Amino acid sequence: MEGHGGKYSVSTSIDSMDPKWDAARRYMTSSGYWSLHLYLSEKRITVCKQEHILVWERWHRKEVPRGWVIHHINENPSDNDPLNLIALPKRLHRELHVQLKHLKSQCCGFDYAIRRRDVTNEFLLRSTRLDDLRRQWRLEEN
Repeated sequence: MEGHGGKYSVSTSIDSMDPKWDAARRYMTSSGYWSLHLYLSEKRITVCKQEHILVWERWHRKEVPRGWVIHHINENPSDNDPLNLIALPKRLHRELHVQLKHLKSQCCGFDYAIRRRDVTNEFLLRSTRLDDLRRQWRLEEN
């Protein structure tokens, strides 16, 4: 794919903390997510990163763990407030969305918002336990 006079690169070696990202162009994807596109003139390529991933990584000062995804708590993919973003393993993320879909069929409005918060907090707690186990296993391997 061509763009900005160079090629697009889906994977990027530019760390989220790199200030170059502050000059990136924002584009809204068809699914409502903000995508950042940064042209690197020295390499003549454009690197791309989803904004919610960059925001989460900057807020937590670490990369999203391999096999994990960033979830928007309020289910609005364009709301990248760091307090609206949590990291979950892919499996838990899929399970959360199944539960939220079921919850939507049972209630709506303010009741849904309250119950969504409670369910999401349960999944956040589960992912925190998994992350702690992952760290412990890594320490035991060394």
